[in-house]
Amino acid sequence: MDLLRITGGRRLEGAVPTSGSKNATLPVMAAALLTDQPVELLNVPDIEDIETMARMLRHLGVAVERPAPTQWRLQADVGPESTVAASLSRRLRGSFLLLGALVARTGEAVIARPGGDDIGMRRVEQHLEGLRAMGAEITEEGDAIVARAARLRGARIDLDMPTV
Repeated sequence: MDLLRITGGRRLEGAVPTSGSKNATLPVMAAALLTDQPVELLNVPDIEDIETMARMLRHLGVAVERPAPTQWRLQADVGPESTVAASLSRRLRGSFLLLGALVARTGEAVIARPGGDDIGMRRVEQHLEGLRAMGAEITEEGDAIVARAARLRGARIDLDMPTV
């Protein structure tokens, strides 16, 4: 084991700014579809995955603004589209977070199986089973997953493993 020893006799002081979390930001961005009110996000990491999610939301009809590098404003005040652009969803595994929000808001969601990284076995079937438990009908059309529900209902959902 390597050892790092710091000597010097001076107390360390100061502040270190920390970036926000991608894994916290992407679900909140998707959840913005559930309201027609503005959603403001601060301390958002300045990374490509966030940009890709923003492009998907714009494609769905969400007003997306970026007043500062780590600040975003989202507003889905007009009913969003229900089909996520396959060219975008294949680039980001977190695109699948849009599925439940779109079904809840529009009654339907169409999304290509998500792409993004290839880290281990992270299947989406658990998400689909969760939506089925809440009353959604799930079908596959080509490489797209289609979810429909007139109204989702609450359900107990236990995930076998972490996903997305």
